[in-house]
Amino acid sequence: MRLQALFFCLLAISWQASAESRTWTNISGKTITAEMIASDKTTVSLQLPNGKTAKIPINTLSPEDRLWIAEQNKPGRPNFNAPWPDSAEIEDTFEVTTIENGPEKYIYETPHFQFTCDARLGSLVIKRLAFIFEATYEANRRLPINNAPVSDPDYKFQAYLFEKRSDYHRAGGTPETAGMQIWRPSMGKFGRVIVPFESLGVKKVGKAYAIDYKDDDIKTLIHEITHLLMTNETKQEAWFCEGSAEYVGLSPYRTGKFNFKANRRPIMLAVTAFGVEKKRGRNLGKNIKATSLKRLMTMSYRDFVTGPSTNQHYGLAPLLVYFFYHVDGKGDGARIKKYVEALQKGASPDMARELLLDGRDWNKLADEISSFWKRNGVTIEFES
Repeated sequence: MRLQALFFCLLAISWQASAESRTWTNISGKTITAEMIASDKTTVSLQLPNGKTAKIPINTLSPEDRLWIAEQNKPGRPNFNAPWPDSAEIEDTFEVTTIENGPEKYIYETPHFQFTCDARLGSLVIKRLAFIFEATYEANRRLPINNAPVSDPDYKFQAYLFEKRSDYHRAGGTPETAGMQIWRPSMGKFGRVIVPFESLGVKKVGKAYAIDYKDDDIKTLIHEITHLLMTNETKQEAWFCEGSAEYVGLSPYRTGKFNFKANRRPIMLAVTAFGVEKKRGRNLGKNIKATSLKRLMTMSYRDFVTGPSTNQHYGLAPLLVYFFYHVDGKGDGARIKKYVEALQKGASPDMARELLLDGRDWNKLADEISSFWKRNGVTIEFES
């Protein structure tokens, strides 16, 4: 009776269909109109047109709806047709499995990750860390740019955690970083994330470890996890690779939930300011004289990450990505989806960029980007 009453309640407040909604039917034949925003083995989270969210047990839905959910959750299924999500959220209900228990190597697994540690953290500490990893996985899975497109349901993304920073450096971590995503042919298609304990807030207390992480460290970690979940084809475009990782890392995050609807201001602050609201920032100011848009979006990774303008490159990248995700065209991300899909299918960067330009020249596109950010208080003056 409770489930049926809940379904009737949802039906009563579902007053208007959105463009991305579908009609859901329960086993009693009652219907509602809503958008699926997440699902697991037992429940589906539906967002109604009035913005409210409710969880429905999957076994109370029609066979057709259950089949549709299963199809959407197939590993490796491209999601370019999905709408842009307002948020992404998971619950702290997954299990941590110990695969190897020392004495020199400790391996733990969660639904989507395998953690290899050189010191014993214990399942409770790993669970707290893994919550961030799994939430970031869900955030990237929900973005309709086909991140983490793994067709093997048993595949685990690799994360290596180091007690000593010196060991982190030997594994490839550079001195100025809090964590890195690295890739070599021997590491498979997605490579691995490497992180020192200190960046995770992991500290030794007596003979055991405890965790007390900082917000800025978590943003760096989320940035690197996002790199891990991207395909190599999209990583060849420096502005997009770094901008999209910054987009996720700078989006408000709290207890397993990312908010993509309220991330414009945090992104602006991170780019323009330093020390505002006790956060770090790129400190580019609100009047930015930048290299030409064409050069920024076509430069090699080496040029992007080296030289005196590196900080500016990293600051401008999330501004560009935000524009293409939320503002360009009809504001539905259609052009950036086509661009990413073309890259993932093997198109050259030049061919993919033509889909992004969509008949515009570089100056026209630069004007559109500058005009949008100027309306929001940031002036970007691209070189012609």
